[in-house]
Amino acid sequence: MDESTIISWVKLNAEPLPSDIEGTCYRAAAKLIDGTPLPCVLFAPSEQRVQLALRRFEQSRTSGITDPNNIVPGFYPRIVSGFVCGGNQVNHYDIASLEKSPHAIPLARLREIQGETSMSWTAFAAVMDDGKEFSFGTSFLMEFFSMPPGYTANQIQKIIPHRNVEKPIYRERPFFKCFLENLH
Repeated sequence: MDESTIISWVKLNAEPLPSDIEGTCYRAAAKLIDGTPLPCVLFAPSEQRVQLALRRFEQSRTSGITDPNNIVPGFYPRIVSGFVCGGNQVNHYDIASLEKSPHAIPLARLREIQGETSMSWTAFAAVMDDGKEFSFGTSFLMEFFSMPPGYTANQIQKIIPHRNVEKPIYRERPFFKCFLENLH
């Protein structure tokens, strides 16, 4: 798929997910040109990521971190490495098709989650459209979650913050980012 086709699809079919760091993102599932399915892809504007990297590089440079006499040797290369080598990324030109992700909890439900339950842990229960409750939890990421068998994230009708019903606890899922130049 070309970039403009992807942008049109996500803006028409995926709910915008605001992020102070990434800008407005969109969540979807993708199939790659070789047939590999990616159930969790976050589409984000590349401009926001580039600007963040440039700010971090400049802050590091002006704070003396690049000074060879600095007490934290190798810190600047680690900052650069975090931007260019970290995370899971997929190129837009490797994507053959898109569909809604069954792991993307709707924004209205995500907003019902009220912060950490304990240090570095957020627990909540999700009430599904059939009235059943399931336990969810995450240490940090909120973009995508594993779902109980037979359910999708769109079936969540209500979130009960700081509540664990029973095991298993459905956790955050790893995801890929696809940065797009013209996603505004």
